[in-house]
Amino acid sequence: MKEILYSHFENFIDLTEYEFEYIYSHLKIKKYKKHQFLFQEGDVVSFDYFIINGIVKTYLVDVDGKERIIDLSYDNLWISDYPNLFEQSATNLFASCIVDTQVCCLSIDDIDKLSEEIPSILKYFRMRGRQGIIKREKRITSLLMLNIKERLEMFKSDFSPIFNKLPKSIIASYIGVSRETLSRLNKKKRNNTLYPYPFLSLQKSRKKDLILQ
Repeated sequence: MKEILYSHFENFIDLTEYEFEYIYSHLKIKKYKKHQFLFQEGDVVSFDYFIINGIVKTYLVDVDGKERIIDLSYDNLWISDYPNLFEQSATNLFASCIVDTQVCCLSIDDIDKLSEEIPSILKYFRMRGRQGIIKREKRITSLLMLNIKERLEMFKSDFSPIFNKLPKSIIASYIGVSRETLSRLNKKKRNNTLYPYPFLSLQKSRKKDLILQ
């Protein structure tokens, strides 16, 4: 577990062994079963969660009782409700494990403390913040500007490590369509793969009918 976290930090910043051990001493390790919540609506969000292994969906429930997926997080990614974490206020989101999940938890107080004491970790959090902004803007733009097929292709690219592990209902919710619409799109794509040249297929069918006559 330490190796996973250390390797993750190494991708962004340089840390001495002492600095890493000091950071690690502030982390809490937790395990969650499938369908368990890291946090749910009404909770005051207390931690930023680094996923060692697993998949977590962050979502809200609309007035019709439907889940609206906000984000998906998996190995080597962080997850929280950041506005509520920073403000220490009650969240309106749910964070539920799609599979059994193991995380490292870091409190907002420890984030502030470590940022003051270790300059490189402050740099790391700044880089993470920028990445988060880019990801959010990219998501909003895709929902506004891309068609369903383009959004699905973008999803496959962004979530390629876990795409085949996700239920279609979650994929559909994330790209902003119904499951039925996603199924129709996938069916159409399969048909196009089987018959990439429908006009030629029709010609062959007619030729076969003439031979039989």
